[in-house]
Amino acid sequence: MNVLMLARPNLLENPGGDTTQILKTKEHLAKLGIRAELALELSEEAPAQIADYDLIHVFADTNRQSCVYSCIQAAVSKDKPVVLSTIYWKWPEQEEYQARRDAFGLLRGALPYIAKQWATRSSAATTLLEQFYSAKARLRGQPTKPVRGHWQLKRQMSTDAMFGAAARSADVLLPNSEAEMRLIEELHQVDTPYVVVPNAADPLFVGARPDWFRREYGAQDFVMCAGCVCLRKGQLGLLKALHGTGLRVVIVGRATGAYADRCRRVAPPDALWVPYLPPERLASAYAAARVHVLASYYETPGLANLEAALADCVIVSTTRGSTHEYFQDDVFYCEPDDIASIRSAVLAAWQAQPSPCLRERILKHYTWQAAAQATLRGYELAMARYVPSRSQEAAIC
Repeated sequence: MNVLMLARPNLLENPGGDTTQILKTKEHLAKLGIRAELALELSEEAPAQIADYDLIHVFADTNRQSCVYSCIQAAVSKDKPVVLSTIYWKWPEQEEYQARRDAFGLLRGALPYIAKQWATRSSAATTLLEQFYSAKARLRGQPTKPVRGHWQLKRQMSTDAMFGAAARSADVLLPNSEAEMRLIEELHQVDTPYVVVPNAADPLFVGARPDWFRREYGAQDFVMCAGCVCLRKGQLGLLKALHGTGLRVVIVGRATGAYADRCRRVAPPDALWVPYLPPERLASAYAAARVHVLASYYETPGLANLEAALADCVIVSTTRGSTHEYFQDDVFYCEPDDIASIRSAVLAAWQAQPSPCLRERILKHYTWQAAAQATLRGYELAMARYVPSRSQEAAIC
């Protein structure tokens, strides 16, 4: 079976959890005999090579739902079976408002750049300008309108409607949990067949040694949070919660932009900021840490917490997302918008021991081998139920 995987264009230059998920899935599918080619061409102009493959695997991206929709429609139009890795969760309303406000502020500062690009008729200017006016309208509670003029946008549906249409058009969905699928069904009236593909952690984190991190940064026995510093990950709440506790915090990951600046301003004086680390170095950081925290506004369930658990960290997780389905009662939970809740969970975790039950469950159920096997079942289901010459139009509710 020849499979084309379609993912966001900046998958490698701006790595995140989906980067690990996609690359590891591709690697382990090869061990199962599946020839998968990765194309970082998730755009509204679907790649022409779609016609050359037996099956199309699209990885969703919250910021490119129109591209997800377009690529699935292109696959349908060429009579190709298509599966969608949904990578989906719904932002809480309050946090979504704050995210829009932050985005509006950043885009406002980019207006001179947009004007310059507009003068050269750059398509980037159209995209940025649309984002600016969309954020401005949503903050004021007004309906959004496409940018008019030479590059009038074709998108006539909201982001949510596009995701729903894409999910209904696919032959099979590949959510990361039953909880994720229930949410999609509830919010988008989707009855597409699905196979749960678990998020996973690499066994390389088991038995990791702290030596490299201790030599490089001179730190051990600390509270750690690995992940891009952004509103969804909730580092701001964690940093505020640790003031006065005497616990040192280490933030590992890309930390640029307005939100990261806010985090640095409120961070305890001894907070340590470490840039993105490759897996082998990250494993050493986990091994040097005592507690790992994801006080995020949602996680599905958070690759970093799975990895840190294998490296014998005590885990603090957000309550939101699919976290309970993965971690059950073997971690400490916190509410991301409650500083006292985060502080209480971290202090309790600091006094606890790592959970051997959690480590064994991850090694049994949440490996990339298991994820690849589930993905292959999704491929086989899509091939089995595929009907040639389907309508090119998605049912839009």
